[in-house]
Amino acid sequence: MECIVDSGCTSHYIKRNSSIQQHEAATEIAVMLPNGQCMRSSKVTNLNIPNSSQTRNQAHLFKDLTSGNLLSVGQLCNDGYDVIFTKNNVTFNKNNQTMLTGKRQVHDGMWTVTLHHHKKLISSYNTNQLEMQ
Repeated sequence: MECIVDSGCTSHYIKRNSSIQQHEAATEIAVMLPNGQCMRSSKVTNLNIPNSSQTRNQAHLFKDLTSGNLLSVGQLCNDGYDVIFTKNNVTFNKNNQTMLTGKRQVHDGMWTVTLHHHKKLISSYNTNQLEMQ
């Protein structure tokens, strides 16, 4: 799954589709968009981010997300990652090791990274244990 690396996004936001493993969120969240509209999410998924804590691996799912999947730089930095942007690349380092790399897209100038998401499965994951941040 391709994600836009977003330094202004407070959490990871993913476009909801039926192939992604999803769980009920402990609480619904609302996100105000620049155009004044509001998106709501009551579903979450776990991303496959190397060496990321369970809480920082969580993404909110939005059926109306049109900009693309958004990976929060802030969430990863709070989890101990150093995110380095260069003219053509983005690198995610943790504990002096490169965990993820991405590229800058020529057509729009956005940096993106590809994550391998979990396929939809029956899950025993307990969302009541999540610490919402």
